Amino acid sequence: MTRWNLPLKRVTSILFILGLLLFGLFLLAQPACPGEECGEVTCPPGMVCCNPIEGICARPGDPCIQ
Repeated sequence: MTRWNLPLKRVTSILFILGLLLFGLFLLAQPACPGEECGEVTCPPGMVCCNPIEGICARPGDPCIQ
């Protein structure tokens, strides 16, 4: 039977790298920040819903054109 005789520093480094990889996978699995719901559509990021009945999005401060 072969026994793993790794120094503690190496084991710690390996566990740290595995932890970073798992954390990276966790961040990648998060959904992108969705835009604002506007009736049956979703406004893209940076836009706001100005008419939910018509599903019209506009930039903040811009007039709502129908």
